[in-house]
Amino acid sequence: MYEEKYSINQMFDYRKKYSDCYLYAVNIEENNIMFLDSLRDKIMEGQKKCEFWLTGLVAAYVKSRTHHYDQDDRIEYYEDWINNTLWIIRNDYPMISKWCHEYLQLIKDYKNKRIDDAVHISDDILDKLESALLLSSRFPIQWNKNKIALCAYFVDCYFSKSHPTDLWKVGQNLFNVKNLAQSKNNYLGNKNGKPKGFMIVDKILN
Repeated sequence: MYEEKYSINQMFDYRKKYSDCYLYAVNIEENNIMFLDSLRDKIMEGQKKCEFWLTGLVAAYVKSRTHHYDQDDRIEYYEDWINNTLWIIRNDYPMISKWCHEYLQLIKDYKNKRIDDAVHISDDILDKLESALLLSSRFPIQWNKNKIALCAYFVDCYFSKSHPTDLWKVGQNLFNVKNLAQSKNNYLGNKNGKPKGFMIVDKILN
């Protein structure tokens, strides 16, 4: 089986190229026809390019349906697109079907994690965090690894009342970071007992 090799730069180029793809259709029937026609061509371009194209299409669909960043609504639209794609390809494209099922599994795992963690950050707080460049993405939430002390400070301030007994576990699961308790102990030694840049978090929470 032929496997096309990609350099890192090529992969980023393809992701950028297909990151905002649209099928300009006026209704779902026309959209499905255009999708199947385009899919036949994209398959011939190779697996990676086809996957980037699919990722771009689903992202464009979600973007067109949501003008805010409510995560639960966005996830629902991801599922809508994937399920519609599975319906129209039937059993004709097993590799595309496999890609869709893997995508749905990622969404399911994400939902289960959200339920297990039982943690919610309000949208306005999340928006402010992103604007302050503390987070690198929203799906899943990923804290900037160079600002762990600020993460510990945020977790301590935001979750100390709602999750007093498992505070650091909540922070670790939610932001995928470690050593939060140690980070707090470190910044407690500062003159003001707070981490460098604490004003960013205070401004967000107040």
